[in-house]
Amino acid sequence: MNKTILCFLFLTPLLTFSQTEPASNPTNLRFRNITHWGFDIAFTRSTADSFLVLKSESGATTPPVDGVKYQKGQWLGNAKVISIGKADSFHVREVMEGTTYYITICAYNATAGSTNYKQNPPLTGNMTTPASTAGSYYGSILPSSPTFVNDLHSLIYTHTPVSYAAYKYLIQPNIWERDTVGGQTSSFCAYSGEITVYTGAITFGGNPGDYSKEHCLPQSWMRTTSGTTADPDRADYFNLLVTNFDNANQKRSNYPYGKVVTPTFTFLKFKLGKDANNKTVAEPQDAFKGDAARNMMYEMLCYNNTVNSGNWGLDNLNGNAQLQSEAILKQWNTQDPPDKAERTKAEYIASVQFNRNPFIDHPEWADCINFATVVGKTCVSGIFDQDKLALDYKWVTPYALEVITPSDENTTVFVSDFTGRVLYSVKSEHMVSAIDMSSFPSGIYILTLQYGGKTASVKVPFIN
Repeated sequence: MNKTILCFLFLTPLLTFSQTEPASNPTNLRFRNITHWGFDIAFTRSTADSFLVLKSESGATTPPVDGVKYQKGQWLGNAKVISIGKADSFHVREVMEGTTYYITICAYNATAGSTNYKQNPPLTGNMTTPASTAGSYYGSILPSSPTFVNDLHSLIYTHTPVSYAAYKYLIQPNIWERDTVGGQTSSFCAYSGEITVYTGAITFGGNPGDYSKEHCLPQSWMRTTSGTTADPDRADYFNLLVTNFDNANQKRSNYPYGKVVTPTFTFLKFKLGKDANNKTVAEPQDAFKGDAARNMMYEMLCYNNTVNSGNWGLDNLNGNAQLQSEAILKQWNTQDPPDKAERTKAEYIASVQFNRNPFIDHPEWADCINFATVVGKTCVSGIFDQDKLALDYKWVTPYALEVITPSDENTTVFVSDFTGRVLYSVKSEHMVSAIDMSSFPSGIYILTLQYGGKTASVKVPFIN
């Protein structure tokens, strides 16, 4: 993996525009193969040399500047360049479920000395990706049933095992990667928030600077026969997160998750150290605590009492699984609920494994299971009201967040950090509320909507 340092280039328009402007822009924009995580576009060419294609969540409002040669991965106002060149059909990634995307296409003629865009009227169109839904998948599952745990286990265990090595070619490019200028790609470490930039494919390996497919429930805890990634439980994509190898994966090792009080090692937002009980624990960044917890709970439920493997409860797994606090997992599951990014990843995994993670679809069900021995328990339903109240938002500029509210009365919108500190709140007077985040530092925030006694919350990443 060739790592680079990102540099910000300030492009100055060339003063000579000898190239003629194209006579017309392309026509007949089509959207095909629409999924939760991507889609294809195609259009009918005009006689121009090449085409600039922009994607935004609010419509492109900034026209291209004559004389500037833009790059794929560059931002132009509130839109990102997703194609520049002669292509008239391609796949669009960096997409999330239940989101409307606006496409703007401008033809241009270019030589070594000039670039001239056909700005008006551009070819435009939009489409909305499908919202994440389990459909009838859980139709036979009743949390109140005495056989709830066994029924849910049987449902999710029936799936198609996948290749551990294929993660690099399936999940990684479709979910984790982002296009960056210079023909490069970026990805990030789920535990620490580190962003790495590379040319070609990411290197999953065991050397410093490499990345890893981190097992949230460690391999050494698993009750498997062969002890290799050929085992379905070791290759299950619902138990994997992408992390820095030496500074996150290796440091976490097989320690349980927990709240670090006395750090012995830190890497950006990842910590390793002693908890309040002087036990060594690993603590990922707040934005992925719920993700890690739901991955681990899925793994225990899915592979519990499978052939030759025995009970997968924390009391019975191998190694130091007994040191893992069940309360921590359930706390993180509540504090960091599933967001669009996690639901999108889950939909992709469902498309290749043909099963689902019930704790992403129904996080409240975690309260119905005793994970010490993976048995049912009396639970309180409805703790995640976001399943009953939709929260819809989009970026209208890089710094302005638009929240769609269900009513113009008795609706309150909050923005808070992961400590629970409310940074912004407003009682909505309209069905659309705009939030100016230009003064906020970069980070992950919690957007909360309260209406009619119900609450919906999502994580919102923000770069300032």
